[in-house]
Amino acid sequence: MLSIVFIGITSAGIILYFATKKPATAEDSEPTAAFSAVDFISKLDSGYQTVSARYMDKNISIEGNLKEVNLAQSSIVMDAGNEAIITCTFDSTLFSSYKNRFAQGKSTKIKGIYFGCDGFEKSDADDMMDLLPQQKIAMLKTCAIHE
Repeated sequence: MLSIVFIGITSAGIILYFATKKPATAEDSEPTAAFSAVDFISKLDSGYQTVSARYMDKNISIEGNLKEVNLAQSSIVMDAGNEAIITCTFDSTLFSSYKNRFAQGKSTKIKGIYFGCDGFEKSDADDMMDLLPQQKIAMLKTCAIHE
């Protein structure tokens, strides 16, 4: 009977820990790798599946020029050249403390958790859509300024 009570209390403690645990953010840790925005997109172009597998859910640092600051969505967009961008989303509270440091065209260094990309897949179809450039996007979440 005592064993069952002990297992119940231990299980409740573990469940409570995971239920209240704050998710990892880029601000909480140091990046595992650093890239310029153009270099990271170039790496994704060379093999997006390999790069995504290596850096998925990891904190990385990206440096580039700001293309857009979106106050409503607490995010910025970095220009990565040739129809490519890197989107960086922030916690709204953290973003409000940074927003005065962001200016369009300004070089900025961000660290964030990489969580995927879009626009790097090659089409097997022989249609005219392949002639149109497709925007390439890499995405970072829970970002912070990397100083």
